[in-house]
Amino acid sequence: MKAAEDGDGVSLARFDRVLPFALQPRSDSRIRLKSGARTLFVRPSQIDWIEAAGNYASVRVRDTTFLVREQLGDLIQRLPSTILRIHRSILVNVSRVVEIRKTSRKAWAVVLIDGKILPLAAEYREILEERLLAD
Repeated sequence: MKAAEDGDGVSLARFDRVLPFALQPRSDSRIRLKSGARTLFVRPSQIDWIEAAGNYASVRVRDTTFLVREQLGDLIQRLPSTILRIHRSILVNVSRVVEIRKTSRKAWAVVLIDGKILPLAAEYREILEERLLAD
């Protein structure tokens, strides 16, 4: 059975699969982060990881942490797919992950290039592994 097509021969199923990626910001586009009286312009590729802190997000860029007044759920919508949720309160730049390790019978963690260890929720492990293999 042939997939439904519009008048130009584009598969609607393919369109539905591609649309979310087309709406993602380009990974090299700078994003604006407001931190106190400062406005920072950061390339997502420079972000190591982000952690929720109530109504704020703690954004780690190299050796500096910026406290941004934005919730994690709002922030992730402005970030490219290279920044991935690995825990309900943590986002990570996939290019910074070097290892996934089991820390106990049911617990997992990721190790970043700089040695930082972050918790990995079991429900995000398979997604992270797939993204790491595709990267």
